[in-house]
Amino acid sequence: MNKNAEKWVEALRSGRFSQTQGRLLLWDNAQSFCCLGVACELYREEVGSLDWLGTEKPHVFQILGEEGILPLVVMEWLGLNTPKGEFGIDTFNTLIWENDEGTSFEEIANIIESEPEGLFVEVSTDA
Repeated sequence: MNKNAEKWVEALRSGRFSQTQGRLLLWDNAQSFCCLGVACELYREEVGSLDWLGTEKPHVFQILGEEGILPLVVMEWLGLNTPKGEFGIDTFNTLIWENDEGTSFEEIANIIESEPEGLFVEVSTDA
């Protein structure tokens, strides 16, 4: 897990973000995020080249023209293998699934921190 993913785990545990399901960001009376939306917000705050753009659909937001999925730049920044945060061999083993099924940010942080097989890009140590 790289330093950006460590910041993401810390943010999920911080209590700073309200959780929502079914979208990266819900903009209502207050902002609520899915676990991957938290990653997008951290990227936006640190790198500054990410914008939440409202669409014609209420409460759904686009990021860099991509609606409802983790942008490639954020995925790479975190070191994730896939935009859904897939891990293990079961099709339901994704961070999106966990979030949308009601798994808390704390529990999702535990999953990320355990670095399950397939979640992160393997970094070669060969010189």
